[in-house]
Amino acid sequence: RRRGAARLLVARTKSHLAALGVPRLFSGADLSRPLALRAHASWGFHAVDREEWARAGLKTYVKGDVCYMAYDLRAAAAPDAAETLLAHNRCAAVGLAPAGVV
Repeated sequence: RRRGAARLLVARTKSHLAALGVPRLFSGADLSRPLALRAHASWGFHAVDREEWARAGLKTYVKGDVCYMAYDLRAAAAPDAAETLLAHNRCAAVGLAPAGVV
């Protein structure tokens, strides 16, 4: 933990998918893990609603608290603290993030 392995894996995945012309990368942040939402935001993911997730052809989770997230591979800016809070608020707005996650 805290050695950057996940960051490296996500960066390589983004690079590979971008090279293939894939426009977006989706990921579900498991909210039972205290740092999951913050980690996803630090990797550049932003919250999306279930409808957007489903339009991408992905099945929604039936168990657990998950914040559906996406990364636009055409835009490479990393989020700042305000964007992390915005991601949390988007998840909270659809009832997915417990208070105080971020």
